[in-house]
Amino acid sequence: MHRKAFLASQAVRLKEASAKVQAEADRAVAADAALHGANWQANKKQALKLLDQAAKASGHKQTQLVTRALDLLKPVSPQQRPTGPKP
Repeated sequence: MHRKAFLASQAVRLKEASAKVQAEADRAVAADAALHGANWQANKKQALKLLDQAAKASGHKQTQLVTRALDLLKPVSPQQRPTGPKP
């Protein structure tokens, strides 16, 4: 019987710890969105594609692709940041 109670208590502790980790991940995603805009995840993926293309390009085309990728990764200006209640 002790084993069953122990396993049940461990399951509860694991569920609580998972909820804390998820909350921290949600806060990190919200902070990224606040700093980089709501499209941050899509911008990172697009920048990665552009940098991959730039690695295969040369000269002016490479410079253009890198510049576009860096523009996607810049934080948004304070005027463009969403306003509203803080999480």
